[in-house]
Amino acid sequence: MPEYLGFFWRSFWAVHADRSMETGRISFLAIDRYADRYGIQGTDNFDRLRAFIEAMDGEYIRYRNSKNTEGGGDYSVDFDDVQGIKTMLKRLGDAAVARKDGAE
Repeated sequence: MPEYLGFFWRSFWAVHADRSMETGRISFLAIDRYADRYGIQGTDNFDRLRAFIEAMDGEYIRYRNSKNTEGGGDYSVDFDDVQGIKTMLKRLGDAAVARKDGAE
């Protein structure tokens, strides 16, 4: 995994437990505090960090929810499963491109 993706991966796991009681999602404030603590400066850099964390959070929630349904799901990725991580990140990237293309 490229080093810059490792940063986003570690960032997600650092804030993943700080969830909104209302929505179950990672809160904006948790991401903002993390960015401030680690010197993420500028709107573009913060927005990139937030987009990665929110996309990974969506996958995490989908995985967690799939565990609650009969038959499970295909959202399980072990921390040391390099190919699984690459596949998940590709799926996240494809989803982000599709959202961006749809917004233009």
